[in-house]
Order: sequence, then structure tokens, then C-alpha cells
Amino acid sequence: MYIPSTQAATSLLRRSIPQIPLSDAKFTLDASGVAGIFGGDEAVSAMATVHVYQGRKWLGWYNSPGAYEISKRYGQLAKSRLWSGLFPGPGTDPATLFELDGQKGPRFKSFVSGTMLPDSGHLGALLMAECEEIKGIPIAGRVSKPAVKEVKEEGSSDKDLASVQTLGKEVKDLEKSRLDPKTQLRLKKDAKRPTLVTVVNLDNVPPDTLFPTLPRRHSQLFASIPIFASVAACVLSGLFQDWWAFTMILLGIVTSGWACWVIGSGHFTFSHPIPAAGSPPGDGILESSSGVVVLIGEEGAVNAVTRGRFSLQFGSEPEYSNIGIASTMLMIQFIAQLLLIPQATLFGQLMFVMSLGVSWGYNSWLSSLDKEKIQRKILMRKVLKLPEENMSKFTVTTRTTMAVLVCLILSRIDPPKVLDDNVEELARDGPEKILHYLIPNDTKVWNRFRRTIALQIIENRSEFQLDCSDLVGLQDRDQKLLMTLCEDAEAARKAYHEHNMEAMTSRHR
Repeated sequence: MYIPSTQAATSLLRRSIPQIPLSDAKFTLDASGVAGIFGGDEAVSAMATVHVYQGRKWLGWYNSPGAYEISKRYGQLAKSRLWSGLFPGPGTDPATLFELDGQKGPRFKSFVSGTMLPDSGHLGALLMAECEEIKGIPIAGRVSKPAVKEVKEEGSSDKDLASVQTLGKEVKDLEKSRLDPKTQLRLKKDAKRPTLVTVVNLDNVPPDTLFPTLPRRHSQLFASIPIFASVAACVLSGLFQDWWAFTMILLGIVTSGWACWVIGSGHFTFSHPIPAAGSPPGDGILESSSGVVVLIGEEGAVNAVTRGRFSLQFGSEPEYSNIGIASTMLMIQFIAQLLLIPQATLFGQLMFVMSLGVSWGYNSWLSSLDKEKIQRKILMRKVLKLPEENMSKFTVTTRTTMAVLVCLILSRIDPPKVLDDNVEELARDGPEKILHYLIPNDTKVWNRFRRTIALQIIENRSEFQLDCSDLVGLQDRDQKLLMTLCEDAEAARKAYHEHNMEAMTSRHR
């Protein structure tokens, strides 16, 4: 039996390999420049999704562009003199870097426990954004005219300022004012924009630490496209013996996949403080420019929103040395591809660019996903376990109606106590305090309005109306304003009973 020599077998194998495509082309391709600047922002944004999708950390095995930008951004997590020298930047925690924390939330006020938070944090902002997307039920009422509060646009002098109380006098003849047209248009839009009141019943008290199940998407199917393209480009480069392109594409696959696994190894965590035993209910309101969200529930359920936070727990913390090593490998990949890809043939460079192009398309798709919406879904479904029927939204036309409606929702009326104790004291410590917080105007007519409506809420009146004694000592103009405000309050009372809002909140009382 004839056995060919090694030299003969090698010669036969080389003759069987087809000639490399484009070997005679005069065209040159600056693939190193593409490797240096192509797709960096998309790659960084795509990497930020690694913690909000289940299994995403295993799907990074493709030759991704933007290695330098990824290493520069996420290498900042590594804590040591070496890593700080390689990846300088402001010290930050993983949750903030991956945009799982850091948003400023709306102001929170609890009228039962007395808690006052000027910033409810990232989760408060997520809940407020979720409430703004719910379709509201309109409540009939008076349409207020536009009012200005410290309005000052560019190009306007101090003399052009129209400054009045938000719930005070109305701005007359807005079109004839000296405010610029842009300001006038904004004021008209603000006047037509309804005030939102959303009632959220928080039934579930989450544990102090929770590892929520992350949502699934069809990212596994889409991730197979850049993985297949990168592997195919690597195999074709090796088949035609372009070892420079083969090595650089393989290096990109390995380093990108390993970096994705290392950076994605952090555990998505929710945490919040557990209140002391016997704490009063946490009922309160979140305030934003568009309206208020009324939170009804136990203190532990409410502070899950107002004091809770998302975080990432890594096994390598607090040094995060594995992230530093992964970032260094990405930096080495970037430099190697920048210097060595020009040594490849034109065909190999085209394979390299093709793999980057497909990966860039996948990264662009990942970066287009609404990461905030994903976080909201995790908060609502996995942490708070809040069904849709526990959220009700109403749109009112005046802030007065909004304030009275919120007051009715939050007021806890105990009929025996109303009979036994001083009614005025109960009104002052309960509904009137809420009204004063929401409508802080310190004038005679507003003080009388708050006191009158608070008493009628405590007395559980079937209709809000003024007595003759309520108008004594007021000028005609103030009497007219008081009657108008009382009509707004009556609109809130009717809506409260028509939409059975008492049943929405009774489960916690």
C-alpha cells in the first residue's frame, strides 16, 4: 500500500485549495480604521442590556465593533491603581453605570406616617412614567384659564415676566401680552393639558432583598445571526489561508464573548428597607408636573417604591478585578485589530468588515430597545406584582378638583371618633393638612375654602356647598372665587362616588 510522504500530502492539499478571491485586485481597504471608530456607541448601549434580559450574557460570542468604547466605559468599575490608570473616570457603582439607578424621582409625601422625601429615586420615577402611560378616565369640571408662575423665556426681560400664583389670578389677554409667541403657545398648551390623578393599590410587600426573574425575548434567535456571520467569516478566512484575518476575527469573537459573560455576571437585585413593626400605613402621594400618584398600602409596600433600588451584585466586588481584566482584553483586541488587519488580504479584510457590519446591525437593534420600559416591567410585574386593576387613572381640569379628590382618597374617616372628638380638630389634622399641602396659597379666601371643605369631608356631607356664614367678611370678588372653588370641590366629590373610589382604597383601611 502506497503512503504518500508528508511533503507530498501538503503539496496536494495546497493545490486543492482554490485561489483566494480578489487576490489580483488593486483596491485597498482601510479595515483598521473601521475597527477603530465603527459602531462604538451602539456597542456600549447594547452591552447595557446584558442585565435586563435572561440569558443575554451568553450571547456575546461575535466579532463586535466598539471594543475600545466598551473597555473605556465599563473598565471604570475596576478599583485599583492599575485599573484607574488604564480606565480613568469618575468613580461610580454598577447600577448607575448600567442606568439601573440614578434617575431623580418625584417628591413623596405621606400624610399618615409623616414621611417627606424630596426625591423618591429611580423606582419612583419608573412608577410615575408607568402611570403616565395609563389611559385616564376624564372627570367633568371647570376648565381653568392659563396661569403663569415665574415664566421667563430667553429674550424676555424682567419687565416681560408675568408672575402670578398658580391658583391665583388669571392672566388676562394672553395674546396681547408682551411675552414672546413661543411662551404664549406653551402657556396655551399647558392650559389645555389635564391634571392627572392615579390611584395605585400596593397589595404586595416584597422581601428586603429580591432577585427578580428577568424577562425573555427572542434575542437568542437574533443573536445567532452575528454569531453565525462571525464564525463563517473566520472559517472562510482560514479556508483561504488568510491567517491574519482568521486570527483577528477569532480574537474578536473570544474577547467579546468573554467580556459579555464577565460584565453580565452581576446579579440583578432589588432591595428596600423593612419598616419597624407597628408602623402606620404608608399612604401618600408622588408629585410631578403632570399630576399626582396616590399610593395606598402598607409602609413596606410603599417604601419599596420610594426607598427601594435596583442594584447589581458581582462576586468580584468591591475591586471588580474580572471586569478590569475583561476591559484590558478588549483594549488589546482593539490595538491588535488596528495594527494587524492591514496585513490581511483584501478578501480577509472584507470578511472582517462583513462580520463587524452584521454585529453592528445586531447591536443597533439591542440599543434601540427601551431599557427603561424593561425596568418598569420588572418593577411592576416581578417586584410589586401589581395587576392592572390595582391602578386607576383620572384626568381633572383644575388643580382644585385634583386636590379635593386626593384628599377624599387619603382621608380616613372614623364615624365614632367624629362624634366623640372635636370635628374642627380632626378636620385641621386631616383633610385640611392635605389641602394645604396641595394648595399652599396663603390668602383669606383660600384659607376659608380649605377649612370649609375639610369640615364637610369629616362630616361626610352628601354635597359640598357653602353656607351664608362661609361668605361673611369676604368681598364680592372673593365670594365669587370661593363659590367657583366650591364647585370644583363638588366635581371631585361626585367623581369620587361615581367611580367608587372608596372601594379602590378600602382594602387597606
